Amino acid sequence: MLRTTPPAKIRGPGGGQSQRSADTRRIGFYAFISLASFLCGAILLAVLIQKADVLTHFGLIGQVYYPVLIIFGLCSAVFLFGVLQSYATYRGRHFGGVLELGGPVVVFALVIAGARFLVPENGTFSIQVYVHGPGGIHDRVLPRLISIALYLDKPETQSLDDEGKAVFPAVPGRFRDQTVPMSVLSDVYLAADSSERLRLTPGLVYLTVKLRICRPSFHVHDESGEPVSGAEITVDSTVLGNTNHDGNLTNDLPLHSPELPPSLLVNRTGYQPYKHDIDPCSEKPIEVSLKPER
Repeated sequence: MLRTTPPAKIRGPGGGQSQRSADTRRIGFYAFISLASFLCGAILLAVLIQKADVLTHFGLIGQVYYPVLIIFGLCSAVFLFGVLQSYATYRGRHFGGVLELGGPVVVFALVIAGARFLVPENGTFSIQVYVHGPGGIHDRVLPRLISIALYLDKPETQSLDDEGKAVFPAVPGRFRDQTVPMSVLSDVYLAADSSERLRLTPGLVYLTVKLRICRPSFHVHDESGEPVSGAEITVDSTVLGNTNHDGNLTNDLPLHSPELPPSLLVNRTGYQPYKHDIDPCSEKPIEVSLKPER
C-alpha cells in the first residue's frame, strides 16, 4: 500500500515559511541523491548492455545485474519517500511468523523481487572450446579440418576459428558445469578421450585431439584382374603386411600428418613397384593394379 502523506499544518506566517523552506531543502537533497543514483545505475546498465557478450563469456552477468537492481531500488525508494513524500507498508506471513515492513524498504524490496522473477536465474552462457594436439595447448591443429558438436537439447555444431576455438554463444543455463556428450567431426582427428564427453564450464574449455588410426583395405590384382598374393604393402615407410591368396589386406594405419596424403608402395617379385598417394580412411577398398616387370 503506497500513499501520500497529508500536508503539515501551518502554525503561523513565519513558522510556515520557515517550514516550507526546510522542506524544500530536504526535498532538493533527496532529489539530488535520487538523480545521482539514477545516473550511476544508468551508466552501469549501459555497460551491462554493451559488454553483455564479454560478461556472459566470463560468467559475470549476474554479478553486474544485481548491483544495477540495488542502485535502481535505492533510487526509487529515495525518490518516492524523500521527494514525493509517500509512505508504504507491507504485512504478511512468512517463515512461520508475521513480517511487517514500512517506509522505503517496501519499494526497495519490490524492485529487487520484481526483477528477480522477471529475469530467469538460469539464462544462457557462452563457452569457447580450444582444441589442441596431444603435445599440450601449444600443439596447434589445423582448424579448417575440425568441427565440434555438443549434444544439448539438440546437437549444436561449430567450426573452429583461425585460433583453434569453437565458440558456442548461447548454451542453456542448466548445462552450466555439467558434462555432456560431444563429437569431434573430422576426417583426420578424433578426441583423445575415448569417452567423448566435455564439461561445460563458462569461459574457455580445453579439448585434446589426436590423429586418427585408419583401417584401410587393399585389393591387389594384375592387369587381367587376377588377385596377387604375397604383395608387400608399405604406407609412409610403415609395412602393413602382405596380401593373402585373394590379394587382400586390411590393417590399422596411424596417420602421421593431418594434411599430407600418405604414400602407398606395393612390391611383388615379378611386378613393377606401385606408388601412389591414397586416402587411408576411405570406406572403399583401395584397388592396386600391378604391371609385370619388363
